[in-house]
Amino acid sequence: EKEALLAEKKEQERQVKLEKQRVKREAKAEKKARKLEEAKLLLEEMENTRINRAGASIVFIFFAMIAVVIIVGTSIFSYSLSIRNAEYEFNRDEYTLAYNEIYGLEIKDEDIVLYDRIMTVMYVQKQLNSYYNYYGMGDKPKALDSLLKGLQRYEKYIELAVELDVDSDLDSVRKKILTEISTVFQMTEQEAMEIIQSDSQAEYS
Repeated sequence: EKEALLAEKKEQERQVKLEKQRVKREAKAEKKARKLEEAKLLLEEMENTRINRAGASIVFIFFAMIAVVIIVGTSIFSYSLSIRNAEYEFNRDEYTLAYNEIYGLEIKDEDIVLYDRIMTVMYVQKQLNSYYNYYGMGDKPKALDSLLKGLQRYEKYIELAVELDVDSDLDSVRKKILTEISTVFQMTEQEAMEIIQSDSQAEYS
């Protein structure tokens, strides 16, 4: 139970860290947006004082071009950083952190393989994460259900994992699931699979 609580605490700390990074990025974006708004107001003031329209147009176009360069450059940098971080976290078996890095991104063709690898492992890892949450809340039936669903998803996605060369990662998550089933619920792998293969939902429950 202490290990589960510790794992949950670490996960919460990671989420807090990610939230701080997100807030920091948003603050930078807001600062740039304010600068653009100030430039726009300045141009409007120049227009109201009847400064040469042609000159004002040139200045506006100039600032617009700067704004486009800043926005595009920031977007490209942010995307590249997220992909780089996702790959780093995945390589050190931090699958949830890798998933958080790519969540919400519009993935480019050259990064689709990394995306598929992360998502394939996360199909199983998400169930292990759910187990930690439910166990931390003391809801053992749902905690066990999450572990069993994790084993089901492993069977479903292992072939795809082999094709993507992440079967060892998926095996690692499965091993963690079996360890929890054995130590917390005193069940063997065979007993767990028998429950999964129940003839009806009522029998499973």
